[in-house]
Amino acid sequence: MSEPQPLTGLEALLFEAPLYAAFKLPEGKWWKDENAEGHCPFCKRQATFKIVWKDGDIRNRPRPYKAAFDANVNCRCTRHESHIVQFVLRLHEDTVQKWGQLPSFADVTESSTKQYRGVLSPQDARELNRASGLAAHGVGIGSFVYMRRIFERIINKRFAAFKDAEKWDEAEFRRMKMDERIGLMRNYLPGFLVESKKMYSILSLGIHELEETDCLAFFEVARTAIIFILEDDHRKKQELAERDAAKKAIASYQPPGNSG
Repeated sequence: MSEPQPLTGLEALLFEAPLYAAFKLPEGKWWKDENAEGHCPFCKRQATFKIVWKDGDIRNRPRPYKAAFDANVNCRCTRHESHIVQFVLRLHEDTVQKWGQLPSFADVTESSTKQYRGVLSPQDARELNRASGLAAHGVGIGSFVYMRRIFERIINKRFAAFKDAEKWDEAEFRRMKMDERIGLMRNYLPGFLVESKKMYSILSLGIHELEETDCLAFFEVARTAIIFILEDDHRKKQELAERDAAKKAIASYQPPGNSG
């Protein structure tokens, strides 16, 4: 098992990290955030939250924390004070884990994907939510399986759409490694996917070699990258459709008074 990743901030731990992923605390006041930006599952939009510690001033405890203890944190939406997201953190030595959350991590992420309703296909949205649900229950490897399926589906659909026009050989395509497939179709794929083709290798490594904790620690980066790819894919589809429509309009254009 690899070492815990450094904690980038309290906001990232509360609203982005899945349950049970361990993070190494930074030097100094790691709790210094008083407000956090995150998705409010009640407002169903991004919101600013006021962070309230519920277990007294745990921030005065000496470091490192020799005995493990739990800290309860409430995040109160500044738009509606009745909208509260609750978290339970486990602190020990110089590490922190989020092991409890209400509403659940899966509920929050499922709510957050609704803002991409015009971008995600029903299948992509369903599988991205499943990935989030698995990560919320500490199943990092399973979450990578669904995200890799989304990645592969974009590649395969784009190949099917343009193989005849480009005269691509399907048997040869199936023998190619993923980075070769991406290189072949780079003009028809979302830019972020082409630039981040290493993402597929990371997801595959997670399925075949990494530990659950390694996958969980990288989950939010992977999920964010998949969303960027899906957003970019939506734009690419629009661009290709507009380009095709323009080519057809030019080919069929007849100047006034010219019948042939």
